[in-house]
Amino acid sequence: MTEINQVWRISDPGDVFDIILRGSVRAAATIRAQSLETKGMIRSAMRDTISAYRKENWYEVPMPAVLATAVKPGM
Repeated sequence: MTEINQVWRISDPGDVFDIILRGSVRAAATIRAQSLETKGMIRSAMRDTISAYRKENWYEVPMPAVLATAVKPGM
C-alpha cells in the first residue's frame, strides 16, 4: 500500500459536496439518505472546513488516496 498525496484545486468550497455526490458511491449514498435539513448542514460544514484552504483565488484541498496492489497466489 502506498499513500498518494494529491490536492483538489477548486474555485468554490461548495464544489466538493457536489463532487462527492456525483463521484463516489458510499459517501454519496450516506449523504442521499439524510433529510434535506441534514444535507444542508453537511454542505455548510464542508464549505466551512474547506474555506481554510484558500490560496489566492483557489482552494487547495488535500485529498490523499491509498493505492493498494496485490498479486493473486499461483499467478
